[in-house]
Amino acid sequence: MRIVVARVLATGCLLLAQPAAAQFIVKGSDLEGPCLTPAPKSGAGEPPQACAEAIAAAKDNRSKAVLNFAWAYSLNEAGNALAALAYLTKAIELAPDFANALHERSYTRGELGQYDLALQDSNEAVRLFPDNANFYRERAFVLFHLARFDEALADRNKVIELKGATPSHLTGRAETLMWLGRYDEAAADLKKIPRNQIDKDSARLLDELMVRRAYKMQGDPAARCVLKDISTPAQALTLIGDCTWAFDHERKPVERAEYLSVRAAARIVAESSAWAGIQDEQMAVWIDPANPDRHTNYGFSLLGIRHSWAARNEFDKALAIPAVAGNSKAFALAGRAQANYNLGDKEKAFADAKASFDVKPNVAALMLLGQLAFDRGDKAAAKALWMGAWHLGARGGGLRQNLKSVGVEDPGKEPRE
Repeated sequence: MRIVVARVLATGCLLLAQPAAAQFIVKGSDLEGPCLTPAPKSGAGEPPQACAEAIAAAKDNRSKAVLNFAWAYSLNEAGNALAALAYLTKAIELAPDFANALHERSYTRGELGQYDLALQDSNEAVRLFPDNANFYRERAFVLFHLARFDEALADRNKVIELKGATPSHLTGRAETLMWLGRYDEAAADLKKIPRNQIDKDSARLLDELMVRRAYKMQGDPAARCVLKDISTPAQALTLIGDCTWAFDHERKPVERAEYLSVRAAARIVAESSAWAGIQDEQMAVWIDPANPDRHTNYGFSLLGIRHSWAARNEFDKALAIPAVAGNSKAFALAGRAQANYNLGDKEKAFADAKASFDVKPNVAALMLLGQLAFDRGDKAAAKALWMGAWHLGARGGGLRQNLKSVGVEDPGKEPRE
């Protein structure tokens, strides 16, 4: 969970304590000025003229660093993390001991899926200010997403030691405890939250905790936690219970990651959402990073929530694994093709989609190749490619709409070419 600095700025309160001479940190009022301003949601994020002029006129590196940081923060508020990253890096180059910038870059890298790099920034921020709860909180968030739950718990405990057992701090610790299988301790933390201060996150954890504590083991849960045809939410919920038990009682990383992958698939059915399993898929990646399918599954979920840059990183990682081949390679290429398309690089999108189809004919590659043909005005090619997806078994509403746009009202009546 991000510490929302903008709300602190509005009050004029200090973000952090005043530093020793060898450290560098700023308070909220120091950021007010031409660079703390509405920013573009996409693109390179060039600063407005007043901000650029202020940066150029700044008399020393620290002043320039603060202005770059303020503009990066504005970009992050607009959701433009990729652009913000460059300005935060510039701020840190100008002032390597600038703790706010390290903290913000850790957050930004997390938004981009670069949790390993985010951890480096959080470690440095904590080193500079070992009594700052916000820095421990950010690092706990990063460690959690790296599936390093014991270390995340240590930082959650430090946050509570420094800032007290607030509802948000208790919720964060309870979630970490649940991933460690320590349900009684998680329940104790959630019980401390006043009823009128339970938010959607703590309510979600309470519901999840109730289900987990009510689980009744039947047979061998690990043997039952396998990918299978799940036709109803009730069946999916049973599978989630079995996979959760198996995960909690297994220590081998590869097996643990597999249980999470199966649970992710079950969550999609149980919650009727294509992206319900995204957290399980993410954890599976960091627990078993040598498996290309873990990265590909996570990448497709990231595409679904419009995190195309982070998705492309996952597909890159999948394709960099020497063992990737066959279906795994085809779908990783198809996913990267879609990510490149979303990011505006149609040339790379075409190359990846074609390479994917060449490895193995698949719906995802055909759908994108058809879209690329449609974009360049070649409706005949788009029709042929989308009909190819139909003949491979695709039946979604999106495909039907695409076919209607090229004059196909009833795909079932079209001659097979």
